Amino acid sequence: MSGTDRSRANAVPPDETPGQRAGAGPRGLCPECGHVRIVRSPKGSTFLLCRLSERDARFSKYPPQPVRVCPGYEP
Repeated sequence: MSGTDRSRANAVPPDETPGQRAGAGPRGLCPECGHVRIVRSPKGSTFLLCRLSERDARFSKYPPQPVRVCPGYEP
């Protein structure tokens, strides 16, 4: 993943506030988000896939964790 992808995943445009939630716990927002899909590899690794990435390029497919603020967050 390039540095551009990482910064895009954590970028929050100032004019987009619906769905945002700041101050998430130590695990971040993704584990509790309605858009997450938990992917487990055959070796036992766990990844958090953001399904918003399928239709909106602002969201990274596998955002670096923890995500503290996200315009797409929905509990």
